[in-house]
Amino acid sequence: MKRIIITTILLSCFEIVTGQQVIESSQYMNNDYAFNSAVAGSKSNLRVSLGARKQWVGFESSPAVQNLTFQGRVAKSIGLGAQVYNDSWGLSRRTGVNLGVNYILPVSNSIDLSFGLSATLNQFSINREKIVTEVPDDAAVYDGLQNQLFPDAGFSVYLSASNFYAGASMLNLIEIKNDLVNSIASNNYLNRKIYAIAGANFDAGNTVVLEPSIIFGYNFNGTPELQADLKANFKSTFWIGAGYRNGDAVIAQAGVYLQNFTIGYSFDYTISTLKNALGGGSHELFVAFDIVKNDKKSSWFKRNRIYNQNRR
Repeated sequence: MKRIIITTILLSCFEIVTGQQVIESSQYMNNDYAFNSAVAGSKSNLRVSLGARKQWVGFESSPAVQNLTFQGRVAKSIGLGAQVYNDSWGLSRRTGVNLGVNYILPVSNSIDLSFGLSATLNQFSINREKIVTEVPDDAAVYDGLQNQLFPDAGFSVYLSASNFYAGASMLNLIEIKNDLVNSIASNNYLNRKIYAIAGANFDAGNTVVLEPSIIFGYNFNGTPELQADLKANFKSTFWIGAGYRNGDAVIAQAGVYLQNFTIGYSFDYTISTLKNALGGGSHELFVAFDIVKNDKKSSWFKRNRIYNQNRR
């Protein structure tokens, strides 16, 4: 009976775990450090951001993510970043902290190339309070479940200029396997994953800047993921945009700049064959606070034309 109950618990979580290896974000262009640690130091002296996402609203125990990020340049050629996150789905939860350091190499007066290394400490746990057993408080079940703490690492590169950016990263390099249950062969591990990200900006008149972007993810034990977006930035005071994630959702997003604050919201409308089973779409909110350089002659300011338009 113990084996049956635990297996049922784990199977209910693992299908989501397979697709939820790294925190998902429809606003990856704002929440870029989560996918490429070499971003730190390329956009501002200091950015503190908070993101929250709730997937498949109306579907019981659907995934929810919260992450707090710091990133910035601390020396001429050094960028630092940090992230604390909480990723929950069903009975399972993954929390962790990530620290990244970058070497920033000027390619020209307006282009930087960054190389980043990051270290992560994850804790994977199962919420025992939500488990219902045939025998109340069955020690045979509860004593078999384990909370696991395990390290990981990542490597990334990032090229940034005044009107484009591109980067690539590999996450979960160590790929440690951990037993979640003592008595059965059930392993939890995060597969290695590659991300590629790119974007640009084009003037579309005196008041509008168009910002296309794309992100591609490949899980070594899963399926490729692709999301493409187009934002229209109006006088750097607000933006609206739309996106598409292959075989999964269409995305609407909007945001505003309020002095040094950036606030963004996105809604995913599920279009996959699971849309009826998953209930509503997914909501995501992003808030960032920036302490930026005011030296308009600096190469940093020139490389971040769109980022700083509303602060000139």
